[in-house]
Amino acid sequence: AMAAANEIMAGPHRPSTLELLDAVVVDAVCRLRPDAGLPAGAGAWLLVLTDARVGGAEDVAEYARVCRVHDAVSLDAADDPEQVALFKTYRMLCNETLYADSYLRL
Repeated sequence: AMAAANEIMAGPHRPSTLELLDAVVVDAVCRLRPDAGLPAGAGAWLLVLTDARVGGAEDVAEYARVCRVHDAVSLDAADDPEQVALFKTYRMLCNETLYADSYLRL
């Protein structure tokens, strides 16, 4: 996923958002919130967004191509605001996970 993120950022289709959740975070979120929809056992999860009004479909196609080249297990794309908001919710679960007693001992 990191190689895909690097290639996306080096390419001509620059995303408005690119965030990577590594395996430790994905696992923690899945344990705390199994209903969240993240792929349990994934090595990483990459969120790539474009806000291009013109050329957005080409951006998404390029992001998908790069992820496939780097052996993505699955790809999901969304163009409706509710689905995009759901994808953003996955990354926001990191905060909840970090402060859960079973994952962070102070």
